[in-house]
Amino acid sequence: MINTGAEPLQPAYPDIPLTVVHDLMPLHKIEKGSCNECHSIYLTREHNRLNSSGVQMTCATCHSSSNPAVQLAIATKNRDCLACHTQADHEAVHNGGLDANCQTCHSATLSVEHLNNSTTAGKNYSCDTCHTSTAKEVKRTIAADSLNCAGCHQEGHNLYFVDKVPADIPLYSGFWALPIEAAIFAGEPSAPADYDSGQVVMSNRQTDLTAANIWTFYNLQLGANGWTLNAGAPAAGADYFAAEFVKGGRYVTVKCFNTENSSGAGQPVSTGYRLEIWYK
Repeated sequence: MINTGAEPLQPAYPDIPLTVVHDLMPLHKIEKGSCNECHSIYLTREHNRLNSSGVQMTCATCHSSSNPAVQLAIATKNRDCLACHTQADHEAVHNGGLDANCQTCHSATLSVEHLNNSTTAGKNYSCDTCHTSTAKEVKRTIAADSLNCAGCHQEGHNLYFVDKVPADIPLYSGFWALPIEAAIFAGEPSAPADYDSGQVVMSNRQTDLTAANIWTFYNLQLGANGWTLNAGAPAAGADYFAAEFVKGGRYVTVKCFNTENSSGAGQPVSTGYRLEIWYK
């Protein structure tokens, strides 16, 4: 059938996404190698994502690129990853800046630590050990781009480790408790649904807070950090809210209340508002 221009051109397989149709052709397929332990052998699938600025990549990202390396790779049909990604440095991506005292025995680079440390020798660890793990603490630590050891390891050397709130989730000025497992509150009516795999931090109560200024702070700050409001924006004059934001496959719920119960039920208390930040 010849397309006359009166209707949009459709792929030969209308029920299959366009990227898959392209992948059936050798045009965007690379030779399988070490890169494919984590990355797809199909360039269209691998690049079907947001770039480092949060913008969706398209065909034009590469085919209209002004980058000489990208232009040369396309012109010469060079589909090798290093043809465009000449500065790929996976060690730098995994460098967590470990405390100098800890580096007496451990590497600051997580990939080196998990693959080459003498204590892990013979365990056949690989990139997949972490990146395809089903453990909730590992999944949420990777999703948050956290390199904090305590994200996955709660204790060691007869000590308990302290996790950190992800860097893209701001904490309003005041005293905050340490992150704890949200599963502790599973089944309680005031706990947000489906956060059992996540964590929660709580603030002290402050009499100088209002729901309005807390909402303004989190709506602006989370938005600036790439989060999008999913549900729960408070009505004008509300003295309670539980607003959920989403970023990629991650979620954060900000609860603000001045009652004894964090669900907003009951009478206001004289000690002021408290915040709870639930994230997964």
